[in-house]
Amino acid sequence: MKFTNSPEEGNMKSNKIDAVIKEITDKVISNLENLPTDAKWSKPWSNKGATFGAHYNPVTGTVYSGFNFLITNLSGFECKQWVTFNQLKDKFGMKDACKFTKGNKTTPIVHFSMVPDSRDPSGDTLYPKRTLFRLYNVSQLNDFDTSVFGGENEAGAPEIPTDGVNLLADQLGVDLRYQGNMACFIPSVDRINMPTVESFIEGGTSRDHHDSTLLHEITHWTGHESRLNRKLKTGFGSKDYAFEELVAELGSAMAGALMGLPYEGLQHAEYIQSWIKSLKDNPKALIDASKLANKAVRYMIDNGARLIEREITIKQVA
Repeated sequence: MKFTNSPEEGNMKSNKIDAVIKEITDKVISNLENLPTDAKWSKPWSNKGATFGAHYNPVTGTVYSGFNFLITNLSGFECKQWVTFNQLKDKFGMKDACKFTKGNKTTPIVHFSMVPDSRDPSGDTLYPKRTLFRLYNVSQLNDFDTSVFGGENEAGAPEIPTDGVNLLADQLGVDLRYQGNMACFIPSVDRINMPTVESFIEGGTSRDHHDSTLLHEITHWTGHESRLNRKLKTGFGSKDYAFEELVAELGSAMAGALMGLPYEGLQHAEYIQSWIKSLKDNPKALIDASKLANKAVRYMIDNGARLIEREITIKQVA
């Protein structure tokens, strides 16, 4: 099997998708730039009126992941349900679909897939295809009974025991040790070290901070050479090191959203400037980090992490 660049690069459709990617990247950069210079438990990607969580399509059961996790969470809507115009039309008819959506602006998401390249008659060459979909948040719809889709509570995250993330670590077979005053994953010995839960609470944070930190370290853990084999052995403070921290931040937020946990914010404020520079130099860096974070979360799900399975079907969108 061979891979090639998309034949659609540079056309009008591709340019529209690039504009969406740039818009979301610029929004993340803006939020990072507005953080206090001494920020430690901040929320760099939160938007006024929005809350981090598992946004999904109640018709298909699709949970928006990867880059689309960022798009939906940065949209500014508290409601986590999204539908397309065609889904409204199929369920209610054209007249009502037009009434529900009149005057409302859609939110674009990007679907990524690998498809055969028609330029290769053998069919052995694939290229990455990007498709733009436009969604309406259910809270936008005019005179719409939101209970039609069951309400968010019915499809919401399962109840998680107070030590839920620790149970997740157990199910994954993580070598987790509570020792010292640093949270870190050590690739050479394949181990996570964490401060005690009590030290988080005593330090004026919370159990949620502990869980967010542990999910961050578990995301690093998935990148070990025996698992997803990401580039973990990099120099402290280097560009690659900072990029892996961004992957871990996104992985923590995505996994926490599926578990129904609040996102408790940025773990490593010292990397803010590195992230800003990286995103400005390469707007697609956020796409790359989102994809790797999504793979990390899929690894957690596929390897015995029953706790983060929702009752609705989880499908990979990005």
